[in-house]
Formats: sequence, C-alpha cells, structure tokens
Amino acid sequence: MKGYSVEIEIDEVPPTMNTMYPTSRQGRRYLSKKGKEFKEYVQFHLLNLINTKRIKPFGDKRVCMYYEFHFKGKRKRDTSNYVKAMEDSFTGLLFDDDEQVDDFRAKRFYHAEYNHTVIKAYELKEVA
Repeated sequence: MKGYSVEIEIDEVPPTMNTMYPTSRQGRRYLSKKGKEFKEYVQFHLLNLINTKRIKPFGDKRVCMYYEFHFKGKRKRDTSNYVKAMEDSFTGLLFDDDEQVDDFRAKRFYHAEYNHTVIKAYELKEVA
C-alpha cells in the first residue's frame, strides 16, 4: 500500500556506477570527481525543494522508487547502472539510508530533447 509520495525532476542523468565509483590501482572503490559533482548537484536541488517545502523527506520510512532516465541520444545503456548513483545521492536527505528502498523500477527513454531524470518516490505503508 502506498502513502505519501513525491516527484522530482533533475536536468541530468547520473553517471554510471563505474564512472561514479571507479576502482583504484589498489583495488579500492572511491567516489570520483564526477560522482562528487553529481551528488552535490542532486543534494543541492533536493535541499532547495525541502527548504521551500515543496517536498518533505521520508525520514526512516520504507520507500518505493520509480526512475525514468531520459537520454538525448540512442546509445545503448544499462539502466541498472544508474540507480545506485541516484539512491546514494538521496541518502541523508530524501531518506535516511538507501537500505529503506524496498521496491524500485527503472525505465530508460531514448531520443529525449535533453538528458534528464524523473524520480517518483512513495512511502510504503504496511498492510495489517
């Protein structure tokens, strides 16, 4: 059962997992410069929406996420590579931890006018 919901649009698509979290020569994963910039961009946008009371965070509630990735070109893309970057960017603002995402769906669209992402988040209510 769904409760409170929000819809957010950002004027970018996230970097892929390999771009956001490359592996060092020592075999460790780290947040890249491009990853940091994307995360800061999303968090700035979210803070603006929260501070102007256009959305309210979910806190520690369970959530369902729906992602639409709109790409300007027609190059093939692995949709699942974009989800984690989005969830990591939302952690601490839209919800406390990305572990709270119990359900998600991601869809890609090609030949968009410009690259952008539409996110719909729903609070999941337990059914007794």
